Amino acid sequence: MSWPLAAADLALNRDIRWASSLPAWLAAVIALVGAGAVAWIYAHEATFVSRGWRALLALLRIAAFGLLLVMLAQPVIEQSRTAPPRLVLLLDQSGSMTTRDVPCGLLPGGNGVTGNVTRTEAWKTLLTAGDHPLVGELSKRFAVKAIPFADKVGAVIDNVSKADWLKAVTESDTAASDGTRLGDAIDFAARQLNGPRPAAIILMTDGVNTAGLPLPEASARARNAGVPVYAVALGSDRPRPDSTIDNVVAEQIVFPGDRLQVEVTVRATSLTDKPATLTMKNRESGETLAQTELRLSADGQPQITHLALRPTTPGPLPLVLQLEPQSEEENADNNSATLTLDVREDPIRTLLVDSTPTYEYRALKSLLERDPAIALRVRLQDADPEYPAVDSAAIDEFPASRDDLFTYDVIILGDVDPQLLPRAAWPNLHDFVSQEAGGLVLIAGPRFMPRALRDIEPMQPLLPITLPPNQLRSSAADAGEAFHIEPTKFGLQEPSLMLGETIDESAAIWKELPPVHWLLKPLEAKLGVQILAVAEPVQLTGNNGPLNDDEQSSPAILRHYVGAGEVLMHATDETWRWRWRSDDRYFARYWGQAVRRLARGRAVRGHGSLTSNRNKYAAGEPVTLQARLRLSDDTIRDHLAIELDAANQPTREIQLTRRPALANLFETELRDLPPDHYTARVITGKGPLTTEFTIEAPPTEMSRLDVNTAGLKDLAQQTGGKFYTVRTIGELIDQLPPAAPTVVERLPDQPLWNRPWLLAALCLLLGSEWLIRRRHGML
Repeated sequence: MSWPLAAADLALNRDIRWASSLPAWLAAVIALVGAGAVAWIYAHEATFVSRGWRALLALLRIAAFGLLLVMLAQPVIEQSRTAPPRLVLLLDQSGSMTTRDVPCGLLPGGNGVTGNVTRTEAWKTLLTAGDHPLVGELSKRFAVKAIPFADKVGAVIDNVSKADWLKAVTESDTAASDGTRLGDAIDFAARQLNGPRPAAIILMTDGVNTAGLPLPEASARARNAGVPVYAVALGSDRPRPDSTIDNVVAEQIVFPGDRLQVEVTVRATSLTDKPATLTMKNRESGETLAQTELRLSADGQPQITHLALRPTTPGPLPLVLQLEPQSEEENADNNSATLTLDVREDPIRTLLVDSTPTYEYRALKSLLERDPAIALRVRLQDADPEYPAVDSAAIDEFPASRDDLFTYDVIILGDVDPQLLPRAAWPNLHDFVSQEAGGLVLIAGPRFMPRALRDIEPMQPLLPITLPPNQLRSSAADAGEAFHIEPTKFGLQEPSLMLGETIDESAAIWKELPPVHWLLKPLEAKLGVQILAVAEPVQLTGNNGPLNDDEQSSPAILRHYVGAGEVLMHATDETWRWRWRSDDRYFARYWGQAVRRLARGRAVRGHGSLTSNRNKYAAGEPVTLQARLRLSDDTIRDHLAIELDAANQPTREIQLTRRPALANLFETELRDLPPDHYTARVITGKGPLTTEFTIEAPPTEMSRLDVNTAGLKDLAQQTGGKFYTVRTIGELIDQLPPAAPTVVERLPDQPLWNRPWLLAALCLLLGSEWLIRRRHGML
């Protein structure tokens, strides 16, 4: 094994090794026993010799015995060449390292200097600047090698202590490459580099890894090789400033005069509490249709805002929503979103039915007849037979056949007498809602509605309330009692209850509306029914803001989905009182919006859409799928199953959840989809609805510019190293592992036990003892 080093960097190391297989403890026992025996023999020598001569003779014998034991242990001299321990500098030169976000004041010699430098400039300064450059300090203890890397691992640069090493790094073909193989670089330095394993790796990077070996696997390999990684994070770990329009929700099919609330989801990073302007424009004319000011929320938190829109001209309405880019943003491409609304020209065919011409009936008839978007027909059960002849809107009987009933979009039932309706009307009415996506309004009355429907079986699924065995009572029994209608918090989010331009303005208007004096109570809503508004006695409505849902004492406006359609129920027939002092404004606004919403079911019956919020996503980004359906399928309730196909993966089933605030809107958010091209599909009665999107991989070099602090900390911890930032890198030198020399070459062993001088010494010791014993007559 060789390691190319200059001769001055190598040292000759010599160590004595005992080649004999004799255990050390046994050799020690033999030596002690032998020395003791020699001493005992000479202490009891019979021939008279002085004590000094006997001691000398014993020492000569013991020395000879010891020398013999040494020769039997076969000592050899092991020789090797050693060098300072190896240390590798891994230096990131990828494109993300050109980000200028390292404060000059944190670098050596940067006290008082303002501005930022790039991450690459930062590691160059950290290694070479100051009174005691880091490279110089490392070179005193280690043989330092530098390895630049980006989309590939560069050539190994030796002699880092020399002045021209940095030039070699700068001229490397990895400089500012579009890609980072961080895991590959760590694995190369820890396991594949020729020569002994490094004592440590010092990694200077932002932690971005776009290709090659994943960072956790590289950590495991370095740990198994016993090479600690000391990671130095360069740059800011805050995400790059960015704001985006993440999702847009709006009814796709509307009518002229509809009051729409376009729901926009905004996300931002590193722009918390920054002011921003959200604008909605006509995509073709550039006309600004709505605008709102908002303050961006905390990093990554969805922020939902609403823009009000009232289209007036039939036909396609192309819209673009634009979020004002912030000055810190580097990418403004995701600050806009487009959608197209279908403004239907056909009038809303509406049927109003009541038993007598109540105030509610008269007010509604007058209002709906004046609305150019509504084609109204009325049926008054107690009217004279000649009434249709004098009123063009009146019909002489309730539609008895399915075909006649299904020509309408919305049916409003007041306090009708069930006995005066044909028997077939009730099952037809059920199918009108559940299968034909029709809209139904039930207005409670003092005579029939809903009490008289108790024994009509087809109407039970349509009622949003549970009819008790005892009779419901009404407020008419309590003299002088009045009730104020107020939306719940959920109801204030509902576009049909928006009486003002904003939610706060709408809530204030509801508080000022006149109270009603007749109310059906108490009502028990069925499971899943939405309570849009509640009634409270006038003396209890001094609260600020809408009532909490758990404070509802008596439901006043309820909404119920049945199959493909929906049912709206009023517990009072006195909304006509809202006309007082408002010139019909709020009464007309409420009922106009309610009828338009109910009519959308028939407008989109048999149609639908399946969309994703974007066409392309980076790996790891969430995908929002939305399905808008009007199916004649009673089995659909809260979830919708769709198929998700991918080019390189098996088909799987995904569940979409129904959004309660919008009719027949299902959605889900998919996370951690692997890179691929996907097709989502839902099978409807009119055929499949599909949408396609792509998860792109790998992420581009500049797609994530925040430092991967978590990944680098885990890398250091897993390998037994340390994690540093520009602020704490001064602790690095003292925390590196001990600088033990590394053996780079082993030389042949030199035996000692068979050396001539060793044999001569043994003979000299034995000969000297023999001569002394002969002289003193001890032989």
